Amino acid sequence: MLALSGLLVWSGLCSQTPAWGQETPPAEAGPGKPGDTTIPKPSDWERLVYIPYKNLKQVFEKEGAAVFMPYAQFLKMWEKTRTLDPQAGTRTPVSAVVSEALYSGKISGDVAQLEVQLTVQVLGKPWVEVPIQFGDAAIGKMTASDDKTLLQATGNGTYTLLFAKAGEHKVKLELSARVRTSPDGRSLELDCPAAGITRFNLTVPAADQTIEVNPAAIVSPVPGDEKSTQVSAQLGATKRITARWRPRLSTAPVMEVLATVQNTLDVRIADGLVHTHATLVYQVLRGQIDQVRIGVPVDHRILDVTGAGLKSWKAVKEEKLQVLTVDLLGGDAKSISLEVHTERPVPDGPVELAGIDEAGTYRGIHALGELRENGTLIVGQAADLSLTVQEQSGLVRVEPSEVPEPLRRAEAQYYKYYTPKIRLQTAVKPVEPRILADQRTQVVFRDDELQLTSQSTLLVEKAGVFELRFKLPDGLKVDRVDCEQMKEFQAPEGENLLIVVLREKSQGQLVVNVTGHKALDSADKEAFPLPLLTPEGTARETGQVLVYAPESLEVIADESGVQGAQSVRPEGNVAPQLGTSRLLSAWSYTRHPEIPVRTERKPTRLTATIGTTINVRQDLTEVNTLVTYQVQFAGLDTFRLAVPEAFAAQVQIDSADPAGLPLKQKSRDENAEDGWVTWTVVTQREVTGRVPLRVRYDLKPDVVDKSRKLEVEPVRVLPTPGKTADAPPVALAGVSGELTVQKDRSLSVDASGDEFEPIDVRELTLLPQDGNLAYRYFKQPEAFSTAQKLSLTATQHEIQEVVETVVAQAFVEAVLTEDKIVTFRCRYRLKTSERQRLSIDLPKDVEILDSFVAGKRVELEKDAGKATAKDRDAFRINVSRATPSDVPFVMALLFRAPFKENPLHGHGGNLQLHFPHLGGSSDQGHAAVAIQQLKVALWVPKEFTLVGQPPDFHPEFPTYLNLKDGAVAYSTSTSQLENWFQDSSSTLFAFTPAGRAYTYTRLGAADTIEVSYWRINWYTWVISGTLLLIALVLSRTSWENRLTFVLLLVFGGAMWALRDAD
Repeated sequence: MLALSGLLVWSGLCSQTPAWGQETPPAEAGPGKPGDTTIPKPSDWERLVYIPYKNLKQVFEKEGAAVFMPYAQFLKMWEKTRTLDPQAGTRTPVSAVVSEALYSGKISGDVAQLEVQLTVQVLGKPWVEVPIQFGDAAIGKMTASDDKTLLQATGNGTYTLLFAKAGEHKVKLELSARVRTSPDGRSLELDCPAAGITRFNLTVPAADQTIEVNPAAIVSPVPGDEKSTQVSAQLGATKRITARWRPRLSTAPVMEVLATVQNTLDVRIADGLVHTHATLVYQVLRGQIDQVRIGVPVDHRILDVTGAGLKSWKAVKEEKLQVLTVDLLGGDAKSISLEVHTERPVPDGPVELAGIDEAGTYRGIHALGELRENGTLIVGQAADLSLTVQEQSGLVRVEPSEVPEPLRRAEAQYYKYYTPKIRLQTAVKPVEPRILADQRTQVVFRDDELQLTSQSTLLVEKAGVFELRFKLPDGLKVDRVDCEQMKEFQAPEGENLLIVVLREKSQGQLVVNVTGHKALDSADKEAFPLPLLTPEGTARETGQVLVYAPESLEVIADESGVQGAQSVRPEGNVAPQLGTSRLLSAWSYTRHPEIPVRTERKPTRLTATIGTTINVRQDLTEVNTLVTYQVQFAGLDTFRLAVPEAFAAQVQIDSADPAGLPLKQKSRDENAEDGWVTWTVVTQREVTGRVPLRVRYDLKPDVVDKSRKLEVEPVRVLPTPGKTADAPPVALAGVSGELTVQKDRSLSVDASGDEFEPIDVRELTLLPQDGNLAYRYFKQPEAFSTAQKLSLTATQHEIQEVVETVVAQAFVEAVLTEDKIVTFRCRYRLKTSERQRLSIDLPKDVEILDSFVAGKRVELEKDAGKATAKDRDAFRINVSRATPSDVPFVMALLFRAPFKENPLHGHGGNLQLHFPHLGGSSDQGHAAVAIQQLKVALWVPKEFTLVGQPPDFHPEFPTYLNLKDGAVAYSTSTSQLENWFQDSSSTLFAFTPAGRAYTYTRLGAADTIEVSYWRINWYTWVISGTLLLIALVLSRTSWENRLTFVLLLVFGGAMWALRDAD
């Protein structure tokens, strides 16, 4: 639809063009066909028009319809219309020109009165428009040479002059503009229309003023009165006029503006840009400020200007700086803070950060005008950049503590300056990562390859890295790479390079573990360097190399070719062996080393140990032999051993290591040689190291006169045939063996063998240190005909009866009072084979209070069928328990025994107490219960004391002399005895002792105890009276008789002490 509408428009245009270009149109020229025959005739397909008949009305009614046609056809139509336009050559390029402008201004306070005279040449047809603008200035009056000239307002500070006829017109305008006050003087800014000739006259009502007019102009002073200053300036074409004036002499008026600036320049270089944040704090000391000007370097891009009381700002780029003019809302503020944000690209060469040079070129953001400026310069950079000061003048570097805390940043530099005539030139370059490498490399030699395990600890400083590169030795294939920060690793084929790609830019410590292998030809005798990884781009490389190899392979270092490495003693945490490979050498280095080595293969070395265990039983003897081969340097798969022909058919040979290599084949020779049969054992593959085989068989002893006799010959190991028919057999480098004899408990075994060395069982190394007899030998006969046997004779023991119950500790306590009843508490720690009931004989007519077995209350059962002594009653107690028979337990009895009369009667006498008797008598006459240690504690009232030593008992506490109590042999507590017995079940029943405790002990059992007692008060009077009588007698004799009597008394006491120590 749109295409059709546009096509009709163009068709109409083409049909009307002949009337513009010809005075007499041709007769054949019809509508739509121009008379110009030079235009080529369009082709048929260009004439085709497709009419959308369905929506035809909507197409013609829609505005902005378009037509699509070939570009060549469009050019033809355009050229045709231009050649036929009759007025194409008579039109002027412009309609009007401002040829001259004269500005005359006079300052009156804070307002400038301006008179503008414009000369306008009108060239176009009537009502020509001439746009003019005067910014913030207001037009007060307009007069023109033609009364029909009009002034039309079109926007903020923009106007249009309308002229009714062509020719020269004079227009006069009266303007009022604001005068601004700043620290560097007063100023006037005026937007104006561009004119061919511009003159500017200004009168300032103050004498001896310096007036500057911009743009740069020829300024001529005009003579005037003494109270004003006049200038006349001839300007070029400009759209803005700026006039600034200030007193020429230093004796300024009293109200002239005086201000200082504290500038804080914060410069940070990051992301390829120099970011500058300037905070200028103006302190107005005198006068008022409503406008400030700031100098900004030419190459800075001003991002924003902020501050309290800011009205507007604009920047004008000049040759040496950008003048940033900031208008303020009020002029009465005494402190004005402005912030300027700029940025610029980092230059290729040195970076100037601050200052103003001698030529007036600004390198940093500083205040303009006659101001005193000082400030602080803060220089910082991103972590990935390094900054170096190349030239510095007029600045003093200070400590971070000397700047306000909000301005402090890590790794920033701080400077102070007191005049903007400073310079700070720096050089910036990206921080290159500094990598310190420490490697721990293990090189393990195998039979056909060399395995490398490298742990590289890389310390990345200053800047992060995205990847790590390692140079690989020739022929090394990387199997695995582990790194916590790794994304992937690459090892391009044929480049000997390993690239570890990290997930992100990383800095700090990185640990990379690399595992690889390299083919090895052990038959090659040529030296080759150890394969070591080389980290690229490192500032320092240190490390350690550990070389492991199996015993069959010898690795020899070429000392003359070693570079950058030295042999060291391995550290304590270094494994001395890895699998079957042992540590051969250790090297350390502080730069990348080269260690040439060569390899030599060792021949097979075979040793064997034979451990024979002979277990003698009543009916047969078991012989169990552990043959352990030790294969070194090269593997073997065939082993040979010989056993006596007598039991060759029943011998069993198995692998003694369940986790080891299983056996493939076991075979025996058909024919025996000198009474020995050879067995051949084949493993599934060649093995090195320890190969244990177990050989078992049984022997029937010969019975002679109730003795069993037998002879045992240890298994013999034989050389192993070579791997090929031409290869010599592998001889045994060493054979050693041990024999141990174990027996049944009912047997006594004697052994003899001259070929073996008797040893203690604790000296066994091949067999467990267990058994009755032990022997060892260090060689075996070379010929089968040479005997090597151990003769054994076993004799059976007679059966002996053992004690069924053993009491390790017995603790009996008895509390005696002046009543006829004695309370007993008896505790026994015993082991017994009895599982049901244990016999106990107690004193006759006792009252049983309680009984416990292993912490449980158990009732005593009276045994009426057992015959006992007339002063005892027989009982049984159930000792069934859950613990085994060899685990001791505690049995406790609490009872009261009656007496016919008070056991402590009269002034003294002998006291006999009867204890429980455990078990009965055996048929052989010895006791059925054995008591190892017995302790007795007797509690008596304080009015009595026990004296003397009971028969077969010893006092627990020795007698000592006390000035108050005399001779003391008792205690008031039995806590020491409780600690000795250690019975936790004593709290289960009540037993309250009273008085003083006399403790006695003995080894073995005792049914009674007999001890003497005294009544203390009675004997005190007797002894005291006797001593008084002796004193009276001796008082009437001489000192010689007194001394003789004392000596006789002491002698008599000593003799009595020999009889009775207590």
